[in-house]
Parts: sequence; C-alpha cells; structure tokens
Amino acid sequence: MRKILWAYANASLRDILYFAILHFAVLYLCSSCTNHYQHLQPTDQPVVVKEQLTSIFYGHEKAQVFDTGIRFRDYYVSGLLVVKAEENERYRIVMTSKLGSKIFDFNLGKEHFVVNFCIDQLDRKLVLNILKKDLRLLTNSYLQPENVTAFTDTLADNTVYRIKTKKGYRHFKYDNSSGHLMKIERGSKRKAKTVVDIGSYQNDLPDKIELRHLQIKLELMLKRLNTGPG
Repeated sequence: MRKILWAYANASLRDILYFAILHFAVLYLCSSCTNHYQHLQPTDQPVVVKEQLTSIFYGHEKAQVFDTGIRFRDYYVSGLLVVKAEENERYRIVMTSKLGSKIFDFNLGKEHFVVNFCIDQLDRKLVLNILKKDLRLLTNSYLQPENVTAFTDTLADNTVYRIKTKKGYRHFKYDNSSGHLMKIERGSKRKAKTVVDIGSYQNDLPDKIELRHLQIKLELMLKRLNTGPG
C-alpha cells in the first residue's frame, strides 16, 4: 500500500490521467463483454406462433386506466394514463393530470405515431421519440415469428423469446406456470438498455408496470386502477 501511495505521489499529472483512463477503459471493456443472457439455453420448440408474442393489452377492448408517473432527469409528472385498443393493433394513449388537465394525447400504431397534444416540458423530439418507442414496446404485437428464437431460463421457470429487430434485440420473458408476460428487455444480444417489469396480474392484465432506461434517467411507472373484468 505504501508503495502504491509513493508511486502516485511521485507520478506526473499526465501519468495519473493515463492510468485513470486505462483503468476506466478496462472496466468498460469488461462490462461490454459480459453476457447478461448466458443463463439462457435454446429450446427445441419448432414453431413460435404470433399469439405467443402478443402485447400486454392484446384482446382487451376495454380502456385501461393507470395511475402513472414519468420521471425524466430532474422533471417528474404524474397523472392518469388511459390506453384504449382500436382496430388493426392501433391505440389511443392519453395522459391527464388528476385534476383533468391533458398532459399528452397520442395515436400509436405499427407504422405511425401521431401527437395530438403534448405539454411543453415533454414536447421535445428526443423525449417524444423515446416515449414512442417505449409505448410501442408495451402495446404492439407487431413482431414476426420467423425472427424469434425460444430459450429456457435456467435460473427460473420461464421461457424467453429473443426477437431480432433492425436495431437490436428484444427479450420477452414469460412465466411458464401462468403464461403471463413478466419482463421485456430491449437492447443488444448481450445486455439490456431498457427494462420493463410486469406483474400483479388480475383478469389476465397486469396491475403494475415499471419501465426504466439503464443509460438515461427516464422511468415510466404504471399502476392499474380499473381491476374489473377486461
């Protein structure tokens, strides 16, 4: 320990910066090389039908209402989020304050995203693009079975479907005993960038959904209010 302290005390500023950069570079490479899905084992499941990859809201015509919070960096907004399924896998998604003031109003589909209204604090291209991707991840069952590989999670009684997309991979984790979708992860083949935790199912709909980005300070927290039959 004394030798290390002596070395730092007698090193030049450039040497210290060099070793600091080298240290962080090694840590970054180690982190990048880590495979967070190494516990997944391919299954011999020959066919994955599209119905196995439906969205959380698939097949429920009744509008779903969630007590919702959105945190983006130092900004936080809360209110009620209404998700209404329409024809051809389209959705109307509206968020209002608990006093009734509209926060945003979107029409979302496989190929389109229409901003009917959005408050100034969220009406930024970066934020809207992230919200579009996040809401599409939660609502759309647009993935094609030919792009899907099935895995067994060796750490739990789950089946995981890996879907290859144009810009990366999606991992959908289903509980084998209930058949419910428990987690969605978006990122690369080795690690996630966005994680969605889904749970507390009632009438085949989750009462709790938490979406968080691992590389930026953005979280979306939903707790369902209408727990009656869908």
